[in-house]
Amino acid sequence: MTAEATGSRAVTVTWVAPRVDGVVRYKVERAMAADPATWVSRGEVAGTSYTDGGRAGADLLDSTEYLYRV
Repeated sequence: MTAEATGSRAVTVTWVAPRVDGVVRYKVERAMAADPATWVSRGEVAGTSYTDGGRAGADLLDSTEYLYRV
C-alpha cells in the first residue's frame, strides 16, 4: 500500500489486491497517527485506489500524520 499527497488536503491511497473470489469492494479506513486505536470509515471502492479529501469541507488537517488500512 502507498499513500501520496495529491493536492491541498488530499491523499491518494493505492494498493495491490489479492485475488480472492467474491471480493468486489474494499473498505478504506483512516486513523490519526497520534490516536491509532480510533479508525474511521472513509468509504468503499471497487478499484484499488481511494482519494481522501481534496474538496471543500475535507477534514484532513495540515501537518498531521494519518494511517490508512483497507
